[in-house]
Amino acid sequence: MLSPDEIRDLNEAYRRDFNRHDAAALRQYYADGINWTNPGTPEPVTDGDDIPARYESLFRSFPDIHLEFLHDFSEGNLNAHHWVMTATNTGPLGEGEDEIAPTGRRVEIRGLSMLVLSEAGKIVDDHTYYDVHSLRSQLGLT
Repeated sequence: MLSPDEIRDLNEAYRRDFNRHDAAALRQYYADGINWTNPGTPEPVTDGDDIPARYESLFRSFPDIHLEFLHDFSEGNLNAHHWVMTATNTGPLGEGEDEIAPTGRRVEIRGLSMLVLSEAGKIVDDHTYYDVHSLRSQLGLT
């Protein structure tokens, strides 16, 4: 089992790779079989190899996105962090017929991620929550 210090080190490495917008590097934090849910993903992501494409889409929509962890809690194989993301929407949102043109608006979103880690320190469950209505409102979509 990972110690709280080892989990904090993993969190910091993840945050660093996220803020570098390195979608390929973010793959290393996830197990092959995962259960990843968040309000922006209609169906759970279950294949760790799908992670880079999900992040690439986010980085395309918000090229200057920045993540900060506000609070962090670890107990056993559970890790929760309260976070804030700031970004400007200068890329399209979504894809295909659901694509929305960039709004050019700046957003600040707070959320919570609840992670379950394997004994090897890989994320097997990632349940992320944030206020979709606030995001849509800040983007001028509601």
